[in-house]
Amino acid sequence: MRVLITASAHFAITRDGALWIQNASMGYALWARYLEVFDEVQLLVRARPHAAPPEGWNRASGPGVRVVPVPDSVGPWGFVKDYTRIAGTIRPALAAAEAVMLRVPCHIGGE
Repeated sequence: MRVLITASAHFAITRDGALWIQNASMGYALWARYLEVFDEVQLLVRARPHAAPPEGWNRASGPGVRVVPVPDSVGPWGFVKDYTRIAGTIRPALAAAEAVMLRVPCHIGGE
């Protein structure tokens, strides 16, 4: 069974589809623990494209943990500006999810 998990943090995504986070506590080990119960973890998170991982950042994706990137909006006006693209990513991800864990409050979980 796949679980879709939201998080409010800002992530980086590299060209190879790897997800990176500045805060080590939200790295791969956090998400991999859900693999004890679920077959796959899908992270529905704000991700800004990067050519290479930002220096000092920690990998958040890996075996069994994949990313469903949402446009990296900042603030309420950024959310309003990107709403159509954000909703266009969230809706199909939710429709395909077998289980959902909303880490709230965050605008992704609230959508």
